[in-house]
Amino acid sequence: MKAALCLEQNQPLSVEEVTPLDPGPGDVIVRITASGVCHSDLSVINGTLPAGRVVLGHEGTGVGEKVGADVTDLAVGDRVIGSFIPACGVCWYCLHD
Repeated sequence: MKAALCLEQNQPLSVEEVTPLDPGPGDVIVRITASGVCHSDLSVINGTLPAGRVVLGHEGTGVGEKVGADVTDLAVGDRVIGSFIPACGVCWYCLHD
């Protein structure tokens, strides 16, 4: 599948072919069918939100393609919407599955 990638701040996006990893126990792989570029995406591009290399277009809709072993409230084929919630890496929610 193709993805819009921010490889470097303040540089043009790169549209590249990507292959998602298999989902972890609590993860879902979603085939995005529609997405927009929001202010959070622009903040990653211009460096306001430092994030390194990122696939953009997180606020979108799609269809669940694969689910992890611990996912119980979503099945393959379910419609999905996504939203931007950055992980801080230090709070209880980020440190626990």
